[in-house]
Amino acid sequence: MAEVKNAFIKSKMNKDLDDRLIPSGEYRDAQNVQISRSESSDVGALENVLGNKEILFSSNQVSFSTLVGAPNIKCIGQFVDENNTTIYSFWTDYFDVQAEDRIIYSPSAKNYILAYNINGGDNYKVLVEGAFLNFSQTNPIIGVNIIEGLLFWTDNRNQPRKINVNLANPANNPSNTYLAPTYYTDEDSISVSKYNPYECIEVLNASIQAAAIVATAGLNGGVTNSKALTLNTPTQVTGPITVGLGVTGTNVKSGTIVTKVNSQTSIETNKANTLSNAVTLSFKGLETTMYDVTSAKLPDGTTNNPYYDQNYGGDPQFLEDKFIRFSYRFRFDDGEYSIFAPFTQSMFIPKQDGYFKGDDEKLTYESTVVDFMENKVTKIDLLIPLPATRSVLQNTTTSPIKITEIDILYKESDGQAIRVVDTIKVENATPWNSDPTDNVFIYTYESTKPYKTLPESELIRVYDRVPVRAKAQELISNRVVYGNFQNKHTPPASLDYQVGISDKFANNVSSSNYSTSEYPNHTVKQNRNYQVGVVLSDKFGRQSTTILSNNQATQLINGFGADTVYSPYRKTTDTVAPDWPGESLKVLFNETISSNSPALVSRQLGTPGLYNSDKTSANYNPLGWYSYKIVVKQQEQEYYNVYLPGVMKGNPDATNVGGDLSNIVLINDNINKVPRDLNEVGPQQTQFRSSVQLFGRVENDSITTSTSGNKQFYPERFSDTVSIIQDMRGLFDELPTVTIAPSVKLNGFYNAKSNPLIGQVITTESFGVLADTTSPYDTLDNLAIFETEPEVSRLDIYWETSTTGLISDLNTAVATDTGGAQTTNAFTFSLNEGEVSGTTVAGPFYGEDIVGARINDARIDVNPANGDWSVVNNPGTNVTSRFTLIESGSGTAQSPYAYTLKTSDTFYYGADATVVENYTFSFTYDTGGTRTTPPVKTGQLQNIAPTIDGACPRTIAVTTSNLPTIVTLTGKNGSADTNRDTDDLTWSIVSQTQNSSSVNIFTITTTNNQGVITAATGAGTYIVTVKVTDAGGLSSANCVLTITIGQPEVPSRFKIPNVAPLNDGDGTRYYFANNYTNLDQDIGSIGSQYIYGTSLTSPATSNSSLKCTNPGDNGNYQFLRNKISAGLGAGEGAFYVQFFANAPATTPSTTSQTFNPVSAVVEYRVNSAATWSVAVDIDGTTTNTKAAFNGAASNVPTGEGGMIATSGNNNEMTLSGTTGGSSGVKRVFAFDIPGEYRITMGALNGQACNYADCTVQKNTQVSQGFTMGDYNYAGGVSTPQQYQYTVNGSTYYAKEHVTKYVTQLYTDLALTTPATLTQGTYTFFRPNVNWEYTKNGSYTATFNSSAQRTSASTPVVY
Repeated sequence: MAEVKNAFIKSKMNKDLDDRLIPSGEYRDAQNVQISRSESSDVGALENVLGNKEILFSSNQVSFSTLVGAPNIKCIGQFVDENNTTIYSFWTDYFDVQAEDRIIYSPSAKNYILAYNINGGDNYKVLVEGAFLNFSQTNPIIGVNIIEGLLFWTDNRNQPRKINVNLANPANNPSNTYLAPTYYTDEDSISVSKYNPYECIEVLNASIQAAAIVATAGLNGGVTNSKALTLNTPTQVTGPITVGLGVTGTNVKSGTIVTKVNSQTSIETNKANTLSNAVTLSFKGLETTMYDVTSAKLPDGTTNNPYYDQNYGGDPQFLEDKFIRFSYRFRFDDGEYSIFAPFTQSMFIPKQDGYFKGDDEKLTYESTVVDFMENKVTKIDLLIPLPATRSVLQNTTTSPIKITEIDILYKESDGQAIRVVDTIKVENATPWNSDPTDNVFIYTYESTKPYKTLPESELIRVYDRVPVRAKAQELISNRVVYGNFQNKHTPPASLDYQVGISDKFANNVSSSNYSTSEYPNHTVKQNRNYQVGVVLSDKFGRQSTTILSNNQATQLINGFGADTVYSPYRKTTDTVAPDWPGESLKVLFNETISSNSPALVSRQLGTPGLYNSDKTSANYNPLGWYSYKIVVKQQEQEYYNVYLPGVMKGNPDATNVGGDLSNIVLINDNINKVPRDLNEVGPQQTQFRSSVQLFGRVENDSITTSTSGNKQFYPERFSDTVSIIQDMRGLFDELPTVTIAPSVKLNGFYNAKSNPLIGQVITTESFGVLADTTSPYDTLDNLAIFETEPEVSRLDIYWETSTTGLISDLNTAVATDTGGAQTTNAFTFSLNEGEVSGTTVAGPFYGEDIVGARINDARIDVNPANGDWSVVNNPGTNVTSRFTLIESGSGTAQSPYAYTLKTSDTFYYGADATVVENYTFSFTYDTGGTRTTPPVKTGQLQNIAPTIDGACPRTIAVTTSNLPTIVTLTGKNGSADTNRDTDDLTWSIVSQTQNSSSVNIFTITTTNNQGVITAATGAGTYIVTVKVTDAGGLSSANCVLTITIGQPEVPSRFKIPNVAPLNDGDGTRYYFANNYTNLDQDIGSIGSQYIYGTSLTSPATSNSSLKCTNPGDNGNYQFLRNKISAGLGAGEGAFYVQFFANAPATTPSTTSQTFNPVSAVVEYRVNSAATWSVAVDIDGTTTNTKAAFNGAASNVPTGEGGMIATSGNNNEMTLSGTTGGSSGVKRVFAFDIPGEYRITMGALNGQACNYADCTVQKNTQVSQGFTMGDYNYAGGVSTPQQYQYTVNGSTYYAKEHVTKYVTQLYTDLALTTPATLTQGTYTFFRPNVNWEYTKNGSYTATFNSSAQRTSASTPVVY
């Protein structure tokens, strides 16, 4: 029998050719066969393939379907790895009935990837399991390959996937026991495409300076993954908690910021945190993390730089000339890299913060370069956002995103290369933040050079070229190749959003992106057009094309138009530097971003829906649109600033001064910035034009050099044309032989001697200053700046920005904004405790929409009972009743509505005012039925300083007998509440001095809120400065008290205004004695002939004795005796006695009246048992009234008997030469020694008297007597003892009113500054005061250098 033997050595099935044409080695069809691989003669022969055999689990000998509870489970794909004798199979029990048209996910599906090693041992494993595999029996898995342990597959239902079979379930399984896998648990870990790091690096964080802390608060209750935080009552350091403050504390994620303040104890943040109960949170101001750490001083040159680091190890000059941007990428466990994250904005802050200082303006126009426009940044903290916390990422077994390394990327503005600064290994703990729960990695860059450059192929890799779905997959030359695939998602045709340009929002604005702090010197370039687009991306980096807006706005509404907007030059009414924060582009989304998922529309449309990570939900969609980024097309690119040494309006000869012509000097680089047009010119041509258009930016407005000799110029949209460029002499027909000097008009041009190029500019608006018109002609040399028209690029490119985010977050924000008032504007709370009820404390304020436009019809029900507004304090007490809300509009109850907040109570700033008087105001607006409650407003009652009642400064005089109490002071704490306006006052002494030297005599105690000043002892005059402090810690202005503690006030018995009249022959004796013993003991102080009558005996206190007692005597002379109750006790002060006698005028004027003598004496004894003696005065001198007076002496004032000598008989005063007018005598003495005193005036005798002739009556026209008073206190204790003295012609002051007893001279009336004299003898007197009829009331005495009298005073006689 014939045998046909075919060898199918080609191992190739061929169904294309006719059976008769099939080449040898190929076959038409075959089933369940394989080509023999034998090396013997039967090589190429067909062999039957062995059939399938069910593998049972040895632990209980059940089938896989029984074990997993899926009776309908089927294998939908398999692959045999012959090298490792392992079969990989794909199983599911799910049948998607709409799979041909739509993709329906089943969260209950049982899906598995199994591995079976046919050689036994560890022969059976479940590599991956879970509904997230999204298998379906309608989508068999045909494309399966394995390469280097990586199993790739595709099913045209899901995106291409892969796993590492060695890592999927590494546990040994010798008994076919079911071991659940844990390494691959979601789509992120099995996708061929890698996770896309969509977020940009931030350079913004809570300030690291302690002074930036605004408030602190403990967390009231722990939270898990929550943005809402409940706080205990905060402790205010500098103010309340507000939107835009950074939050720090244990386990608080980096970059956490307050986004909403419901009250001071209820806030919301931008990041979800997991925090323990009672953890202390600090609320700080935000700051950029770009630092200058190499300058010891701030730009002002005097303030210390708080960021200065003397141990800085980087290169301080590396970044000076660079505009750099940073990004990052991830490396995964399979060695692949993610695409680049969006790059930051340029890391640049100019030196001096961009401000001209000193001679900078002059240096700028001389060099045409702004030297300080270099980068001052030397250290940057890069806040790199991570897809999970550090602790999760470092556990690659359970982490869904298997990140092993992070590359820090670096790019310079003038280069295409992208370099790697550093590579951080995730497994290493050293470079990471100390908090393992943080999802931000802070990398500190210290101006180090990159260590490698990435290849060009990676620069243009903007997304992974992995299809969304693929039907075919094969390995070609060790590369995975896909066929019949969908390569991208179908994006929305358009979105509804609007674009505006305005000042950057402050941090405390709820819609702020904090760029004011993060990029403090960045702004949008003016006079440019910007078209803003949106790019969507799935989680794996598949990006849409640029999506534009379908909004057809033709004009700006509330600052927003369509997707294209023009940024004009600023106007005169706009905010200018240094307050101007810069401008930014703002995008207003009117609708949420949506996309129909494959479950809703035909999969052929390619719309992916929105991302949903919930594997337990039927809406699970790992390939939906996940993130967005904003891109901008701006084609006006390169331009120059032309720095000029002033601009001359008109010509130097004063022509065209009122027109539209200006002249500029072109030197240095300005010649290239404003180039001459050199095409089509002749060889002899010297005059050119320039096609460059200029815009004025800074205009010089004075000739004289000055740092303020210029101002901002506002060109609007009008440019200026350079019509002529020519050398100066040629342009103005000046001969080369003429030397340019101040006498020549051309001297007005800068550096005129060098014959610079002059550009004549045809301006649309007058620009510059007129040239000097008189000789010498001053040179214009104040800085002026023009800006050149930009070059327009023809490349239709949208530039990536640093604005990115999750679509879910954006949609939440858009959905939350349901219209109506989103913010309250113009609410500035101002209330201090001194305000009375009815005071306006805020407003008028009103509601604004999310873009800051006023809503005229946003209305608040002002009746607090209806709940539209409320006021609570920090402890949570409702205090609405203390305020009143007033509505106002353009008419009664008409829009636009505005509201004014007034008080309906008085307030007091107590010790707990920072808590109980810290208010949170909530307002609910109704806008056409839409009710919204914007972020709350806060306010703090302000303290005002207390005051001290009465005059300040003031003088206080007390005696030692008043001690210890000096004075009781009262004050007010500033509150308008009259029931509490004296509460919680605390008094203190600021200083106490005597003669400018510190003393410690006085104390002040607070009793019933009054200040009681006391002193134990210490006679003298003191300056005591006091203040009162209220409960809030504010103090009053210092009150200066001049306190004089004098000798005790003398008892009233020593105050005798006048013992008179004692006439001719009359005398008197006063006894200041404790009993009647020896009252009239005669010691011969004065002649006995002048004393007559009988002594006093107990109990009489007075008597009168006549000199003439015989019948028929006419002489009625009498001697009066008075006993006063007691002598001078210890501590009873001092008294003075002034004796006097007066002689009337005579007729005729030639008649003389004399006294001879006026006898008077003060005597003293210690007690009644002692003998009387002549008293010693306060100077320690034994007194003696003897003196001679002459009323006729030269220059003696009328009425005085001028003292001519202090000689004569003891205790006798004589008066002579009294021809003409009246005259008299006076002597004064002061005493302070405790004991008994006897004051005697003998019978008045002399030519003017008849004494002792008993035949005639006494002369009542003459008189004598004495006065007594308090030596220390003329006018009483309460009268300031401050008296003016003239000393050798100069004015001084002293406390003594009795001239002769002055002790210390002062230069001021308050007696606080002792005088300084040259030691010696001085003549002194009190103006218009004459105690003893001395010459001009004067005395002489010696004084030391401290102006203290050191000798007894001697009367100055005529």
